[in-house]
Amino acid sequence: MQKITRLTLAILIVGGGASFASTSLVSQGSSLGVQLFLAFLAIIVIFQLLPGLTLFVNMLRELFRRVPGKPAVDDGHKNRMSL
Repeated sequence: MQKITRLTLAILIVGGGASFASTSLVSQGSSLGVQLFLAFLAIIVIFQLLPGLTLFVNMLRELFRRVPGKPAVDDGHKNRMSL
């Protein structure tokens, strides 16, 4: 799994460097189709980010919620089963 992550990161760095080195789109400008496609991708990212953030906030609330009346550590003597 770690090998795949490193390989993906390397591909993204190399591809990102090549895209920043290219000046053809800067001088010519982007077509309407490219702009609409990028806007569509941005909308997908935003709509996936909102439920993800909601789930993350709810997870943090549940993790740090205090439950009254329960001991933090069970001593193990009350609920021990006999073999």
